[in-house]
Parts: sequence; structure tokens; C-alpha cells
Amino acid sequence: MSEYIKTDLFNLAANQLNLKKKNIKSVVDLLDSGNTVPFIARYRKEMTGSLDEEEIRNIEEKIKLSEQRILIATFSTNIDRIQHIIEAAHKTNRKIAFSGYSLQKTAKIAIKLGYISLPEEILIPLAEAKNIKKEKTIILMTGSQGEKRASLTKLSRGAHRELEIIPGDTVFISATPIPGNEISVADTINQLYKKGARVIYNGMMDVHASGHAYKEEMKMMINLIKPRYLIPVHGEFRHLYHHAQLGKKMGIPVENIFITDNGDKLELSSDGLKIGEKVKNGNIYINNEEIIDDNNFIKERKKLAKSGVLNIIVTKEKNKYSNLNIESKGLSNPDKNITEIKKLIQKVLDNRNKNIKDIIKEITSRIDDFFYNKYFSSPYIFINILNI
Repeated sequence: MSEYIKTDLFNLAANQLNLKKKNIKSVVDLLDSGNTVPFIARYRKEMTGSLDEEEIRNIEEKIKLSEQRILIATFSTNIDRIQHIIEAAHKTNRKIAFSGYSLQKTAKIAIKLGYISLPEEILIPLAEAKNIKKEKTIILMTGSQGEKRASLTKLSRGAHRELEIIPGDTVFISATPIPGNEISVADTINQLYKKGARVIYNGMMDVHASGHAYKEEMKMMINLIKPRYLIPVHGEFRHLYHHAQLGKKMGIPVENIFITDNGDKLELSSDGLKIGEKVKNGNIYINNEEIIDDNNFIKERKKLAKSGVLNIIVTKEKNKYSNLNIESKGLSNPDKNITEIKKLIQKVLDNRNKNIKDIIKEITSRIDDFFYNKYFSSPYIFINILNI
């Protein structure tokens, strides 16, 4: 039976605080069975080298220099970083409190399992933090990615139940924004500044030591495991590409490296690893209780929301058009625009040599041009010519 190793988030820097607790021997023991070991790993962008000790310790120096309350937002899953902040609090004679359900839950489990060492005398309930001198307090919280319901985000909006920003607070955001989260992170930072906080984030000072492996650490892991297969995961395609190139340089055959896309199914058998039939994937749209699997339906809804609707009714008696009536929904400046549209339509109707089909086509084309030239969009147009 084959086995696989998923490294998840890791780095192997010799100076990493809890390296002694990383059971690398158990990884090596997996190789003793002689089984095939497909390898799945996370990768730290295109960064070369390995983690720098000064980068890891930098936040401790910033804490020592601060005479205000300190709030630190980080990933709740980064045990090493949580431990480092706890040790920094201990060394600087500060109390520490946790804010955020996932962070509290992770810390509780990690302490129970021995992965975090937390002196009882420095831990305080969050509710008591406001009673401690501000220069003696560190609050560790969630929200480094601007998540809507996370502690730091709520705090920035004035919606936190137990905390509020005190002018002069120093807020460290100890994480780099994940692609796609930049706007929400920036908004959180702006709101914190407005409330009088000093915010230190990625690019200002080296307060974020990445939990992802660098190239040299990835090489070390590949040499350690000597995998038969490599399946890069996590990050954008460029990250997967560089990871695959690294595996190739380390001697893994190209045919044994799989860069997968959403919906790709990997099939592992006694014959090896291969990509199987693609699984249907993507967005699922629900309209009331009905699941919608029609791209045209979604496109129509988006166009309706963006551009509105124009309903045109004209009566035709013998060879004369009359009673031009226009109704609109969602149009910009409807009164003025409908007046101009009526003039456009009337010009087309005055040409009695055209049949109804050609008239509808020309009216639609002229209205399309009118709105596109004015607003770079066009509403849904419905034209009904009633014969009397």
C-alpha cells in the first residue's frame, strides 16, 4: 500500500523556536517501509534562501521599545509565532490575552499537547485586559487578513464587544496579505489609523517571519523524503510552477510532477499516479431553492443589475405607427434619456418602407449605440409592435 506525505505549512530554519518539537524523524521513518511516497508541499512564493533569525526576533525588539498597549494580529494556526509572542511578552513583563475564537481554541489545544509553553502568571482573560496598565499588555488576535468577522476587523470598525482602540495603541499585523485580501486588509489598517492607532504591517518593518518554506528549505525536505512524485499545492499558478521547477532540478522526473487545476482528479494505484477524469467544479448559483447551472442566466442577471431594462410598445394601424410608449427600470437619468430615445425611434418609424422585423432591428441598434456612447453599456431592450 502506498502512502503520501502532506507537509502543509512548515519551515526548517535551524533558528526556528520550536524546531526541537518538529518530529522530522517520523518523516524519515516513513521511508523505511519502501512504499511509494507522493509528496505534497506548500511553498513560500519565489523567495530564495531560508528564514533569518533577525526577522524572527525583530518583533520582540519593537515590543521592548513600545510604551503603549500592543495588539498583534496573526494566523491562529501559526504555533511558532504564537509561542514567540508569548515569550516576548514574558521577557518584557507584559500580560497577554487572546481575542478570537479560532486563536483561543488553537492555543488551548497546543498548550494541552505541549506545543505551546505559556506561564500561567502572564495569561489574563480578555475582559480583564482593560484593567491592566496599557504598557503592560499584549493582546494577540485574529484578523490579519481583514476577515469580516475576525477580532481585529471588528475592532477597527468599533464593533468588538470587549475592546476598543485607545489612541496610541500599537497594532502589529504579523502576516502578509493573501492575494485577494489586499483591499480588506488595507481598509482595516485605514480604520485603525482613523481611531488613533499606530499600525505596523508588511513592508514597514520586518515583523512578519513567514511560516512557509523557502527554496533552500524545500530542497532540504525533498532530499529528506526523496519522493517518487511531487504535487505542488497552495498559492497561485506561478508559485506551483516554481515549485515544480525546483522538484525537477532536484532530480524528480518531469512525468512524476503534477501541477493540478481545480477539478483535476489524481488516481493513485499499484501502477503509479495519474490524472483521471476531471470532476465538475466551479461556482454554484442558487435562485431561491433552485440550483442554476446556466451561464446565460447569470450573464442576464448581471446585465440587468448593471444596465437596466427598456420596454418599448408601439401600435400599428394600417400603415401608420402611433402610441409610442416606453417603460424603463434601472436606467440612469430616465426622463431625459427616454425623451431622446423617443426621437430616435420616431425617425425609424417614419420610414414606412421597412417591414416590422427590420424596424425592430434598427431601433435596437440605435438604442444600443446611444447608451454605449453615453454610458459604455446597454440595457435589455424589449420591443413590441402591436397590429390593430
